[in-house]
Amino acid sequence: MDEKIRILGVIVHVILLYSIFDIFYTSPIIASLPVHRPNTNDPPAKRLFLISADGLRYDTFMENKQLSPFLHSLVDRGMASYGVSNSHVPTESRPGHVSMMAGFTEDVSAVTTGWKKNPVTFDTLFNRSVESRQWGSEDITHLFSHIDRVKTESFPSEWEDFSSTSNFKLDEWVFDKCEGSLLNLSVSSPSTLSGNGRLFFLHLVGIDTNGHGHRPHSSIYKDNLRVVDHRLERLVRTVHEVFGDNKTAFIFTSDHGMTDWGSHGGGSEVETQTPLVIWGSGVRGGVRESLEQVDICPLIASLLSIPFPINNLGIVRTSLLSVSPRYESNAVMTNFLQLREIILHQISRVGKRWWLSGKAISASAMQSLIDQTNILSLKGRHSAVSSLVSSQLPLVRNSVFVYHRVDRPLLSLLVTLSFLLFLLVFYLHSSHSLPPPGLLPSLKVTVVIASISIMSSFMIVSSSHLLYIILPVYLLSILPIRSLPTLISPLLSFSSLPPLLLIISLNLSFYERRLSSLFTIFLLSLPKSLYNNQSIVSQWTTVWSILSLSLFPFPFLPPSGLLSFPLLSSFPPFILSILLRHIRSIVPSKSIIDSLLSLSILTSTLIVLHSIFPSSSILRFMSWLLLPLPYLLVYRTPPRSISRLLSLSVSMFLPYCLLSSSYESLYILLLLIFLFVFTRISSCHSSSILFFNLPLSSSFSSSSSLQPLPLLLTFLTLFSTGNLASLSSFSPSSLSRFISVFSPFTMASLLLLKLLSPILLIFLHLRASLPSLSSSTSLLSSTLIYSDLLSLLFFFQLRDSGSWLDIGMSIAHYVISLCSSLAFYFLFLLSDFLLSVPLNPPTKHFSNA
Repeated sequence: MDEKIRILGVIVHVILLYSIFDIFYTSPIIASLPVHRPNTNDPPAKRLFLISADGLRYDTFMENKQLSPFLHSLVDRGMASYGVSNSHVPTESRPGHVSMMAGFTEDVSAVTTGWKKNPVTFDTLFNRSVESRQWGSEDITHLFSHIDRVKTESFPSEWEDFSSTSNFKLDEWVFDKCEGSLLNLSVSSPSTLSGNGRLFFLHLVGIDTNGHGHRPHSSIYKDNLRVVDHRLERLVRTVHEVFGDNKTAFIFTSDHGMTDWGSHGGGSEVETQTPLVIWGSGVRGGVRESLEQVDICPLIASLLSIPFPINNLGIVRTSLLSVSPRYESNAVMTNFLQLREIILHQISRVGKRWWLSGKAISASAMQSLIDQTNILSLKGRHSAVSSLVSSQLPLVRNSVFVYHRVDRPLLSLLVTLSFLLFLLVFYLHSSHSLPPPGLLPSLKVTVVIASISIMSSFMIVSSSHLLYIILPVYLLSILPIRSLPTLISPLLSFSSLPPLLLIISLNLSFYERRLSSLFTIFLLSLPKSLYNNQSIVSQWTTVWSILSLSLFPFPFLPPSGLLSFPLLSSFPPFILSILLRHIRSIVPSKSIIDSLLSLSILTSTLIVLHSIFPSSSILRFMSWLLLPLPYLLVYRTPPRSISRLLSLSVSMFLPYCLLSSSYESLYILLLLIFLFVFTRISSCHSSSILFFNLPLSSSFSSSSSLQPLPLLLTFLTLFSTGNLASLSSFSPSSLSRFISVFSPFTMASLLLLKLLSPILLIFLHLRASLPSLSSSTSLLSSTLIYSDLLSLLFFFQLRDSGSWLDIGMSIAHYVISLCSSLAFYFLFLLSDFLLSVPLNPPTKHFSNA
């Protein structure tokens, strides 16, 4: 493949990857806007306590009233209003608390910081309050501790121990610190007692930690709620004793729920639905309400009469306010004016677009609404103002999203053209002997591009959007237009139908993982399509068919994160030890086999001991020790030998078993055997003795039947034990043999190791089955075409509305597919290096060979 095509491919793919975040997922945060606040000198509440019980499920709270008698007594007596607060995916602590404090769901770019840091600075209730205090885990409090008017007391995240049964003490620590601070206020700062605009935030992480470690249906999880309810009752008494003015409001809620197996991040009801109880000064009791988590932000601002955060997208729920009609209309109007500032800023950014007519509220329509409310206010009809503006707030909020997405249809069309034109350029130059195109545009094309740039400046088009306009023009200019009909005629034939059906099947398997089992049908026919000489492969056909069919049922099983059978993961390494003992007699490096056999038995034993002693720190230390130990054996094996391949395979398989919580290690064992049979067939011109004693060699040619194999095996593996794009498919319990405390970086690293090990295993055997690294060029070329066409389908399936689980999955699908060809290239290089690097001097039988 020509170097210019490779450079062009990298540039185009970087642009296509960036385009989805520029078109679909741009940050909603605006740095500076005019501020609006309810205008009053007598706010409904002087202070507000926001209590967030991290990880508390709505159904657990509502169906177990005996666990929280104080909160439910407030509801039953009509003193409090209650209901459900609907959080957004990703259902993680950071975006959940940002929704409550800033009024918008955090933009997806924060995923690059693991939801631990603010990717950009944004306005919150904390910096709009007169003074704020917060207590809790530093994982959350650090999000707002940089604000000058916020005083923070926090404990380190290392205190959050998944294996502990005393995590309720973390919540008691928060209550103790809060009560102590309140009692000190009356002595050290009496002015704070009578001041307005005070916000107190309590982050309680005990319930979430117990849910991760012991599951949400456990008695430990539920008893933690009982502790929280008891301490909350005591806190309320302390507040009344300290302040004594009945001007305090309270909100009890949660940032997210939790699945039955102790994880969160997805969009199921048990993860997104959280309880909401609100009572105190300025609150109307006896109301049941269902609201969005972002609606908590304007509710708090209205109760405290502080400025609304400028990026707030929440809508104030007047049904929860016990205030005068004048103040209610004031709060609703403040909400409208604050949202109006966002829309006016967006209009100034995008200018006029003719296709916007009727889809969003215009600046003139908003001004007309303001004029109507002024007339009604002069007549003293404040309730009418509230009703009129409240009825328009959903439209105004929806218009924010419409203006934010105004250029998306046109940009999506341009990106689609770039996809198709690049694939056409790549196909023609990889399958036909065409001269490489010049990377610099011709003079005519330069003039056209300059003209487009000048015209775009009059339509207020950003530089990145201009790039999407120019790219298809440039790609079209390097195509051989005159000979194009003749060159692409094979693509329009019936022979293109099977690859297209395969791409559609790959696409559907991302949404319905059970469809990936159909890939095994392709695997069944692979040996005969690779070898026309039936006698050569006949002895392996039965074994190949059995192994292919054995992979078929796994996509029909529940994702491994939903099941927990730790002892089951002890069987695959034990079975491997039996297989190693069986081949020991025909492998030259018997000491290597003996070492691998011992490590396999040790791994199986360690898994059993973990099930008996789950809290043993000694066993965790041994797990960490066993993680790199198998790789040391690779040093003792000669390059390009079956011993090297076997050592590498077992080195990746044994740590995978330690990271398994149910049946997934059994699947990887079957895959490992399948791959070894595939490697054996690729060298079936050699006898078994020669196969184990000579350097790896292959009889495979660049068969078209082999071209989809990297994609098929990779996606079959990714979806046979879970859904790669769903965070809920991974259970924290699978990491319990290594860690017991919450450590995001360590957890992510171990999950990444678990995810990548089987994929590298596939490419090691694919590389071992090819005559040379250059033989992989046709595989990589076809993979790029397959993956880009698959990416194009995923591009049309990208979402930024509805369930945020769907949004996250659509991003993952597109990125995985688009980057797969580049990832496969590096995996081939890495596999070639691991198989070929001379770590040890050649053994005698290699020199003789």
